[in-house]
Amino acid sequence: SLHSIIIEFESLRRSIGTDSAAKLRARYRKLNLLFQSSCIGGFRLVCRKPLVIKINPLLSDRTFDSRGYRRRAIPVCFRTLSSDTMILLLERRSYGWTIPGGGVDQGEESKDSAEREAYEEVGVRGTIVNKLGAYDEHHGKKTSDAYLFEVSEVLTDYPEKDRKRRWFSIPEEVG
Repeated sequence: SLHSIIIEFESLRRSIGTDSAAKLRARYRKLNLLFQSSCIGGFRLVCRKPLVIKINPLLSDRTFDSRGYRRRAIPVCFRTLSSDTMILLLERRSYGWTIPGGGVDQGEESKDSAEREAYEEVGVRGTIVNKLGAYDEHHGKKTSDAYLFEVSEVLTDYPEKDRKRRWFSIPEEVG
């Protein structure tokens, strides 16, 4: 019934911070609902019948550009020891070694988000040197600002310390 669907929606709204998207999709399959991302933030849950209920914004901490692309910030973390320039990467199970990065939160500038992601994901503090550029991921509807981030401090205690991080040398001809 519609009442039980609304109760389930309220449950979704309260648990959005703790459940992964895959878990949420699985939970709502049993209600015969289709789960899809909305292009303006939040989620749209569409019943197989013509009933559409939109809860907005479920992802109130996310920001989107005018095209509906999710805004992200990428800190390209580096340091120079002697004459050796190194880049810091983190290991993600699905991607292998990659540059840290994440979503720009409400009220946050992209540059500030890059600094926050550097701290949260790879446990470093430092300074944004300059903006390297921006790029779009059309298949994932994301737009990312990349920043050159000079590391001044490497921390041992940080929010996502269970992930592996590693410094890689940049060959002189590339750097």
